[in-house]
Amino acid sequence: LPSPPPRRPPMSSPPAPAPEPSPALAAAAAASSATLALKNLDYSLTPAALADVLAACPPPVGQATAVAFHRDPATGRFSGVAFLEFAGPADAADAARALEGLEILGRRVRVGFRTRRERAAAAAR
Repeated sequence: LPSPPPRRPPMSSPPAPAPEPSPALAAAAAASSATLALKNLDYSLTPAALADVLAACPPPVGQATAVAFHRDPATGRFSGVAFLEFAGPADAADAARALEGLEILGRRVRVGFRTRRERAAAAAR
């Protein structure tokens, strides 16, 4: 029997596609919001401690134009949600990618974009 033809080396596989962004980050383009909502923050977190964490992050995270802590209307205590406002939606999207999964005081931060409903509720107060 004749020997089989030599095998060609396998072709290199195409590069793996980029990972899909989290749903919150994927909605960034559609939301076009310049305000991020940091959720799952420790209730003992202070504005000064959050400012220190943000200052240690690379731009544009450290360049937030405003930071607001959400407080429970009934008790006045911090609810574990803070809002970061940026110059524009592109800066907010970059900051969201940098902050996603960050751990502050032992809790993994969830990042989202402030919704119209949250803006309307804040304006009503």
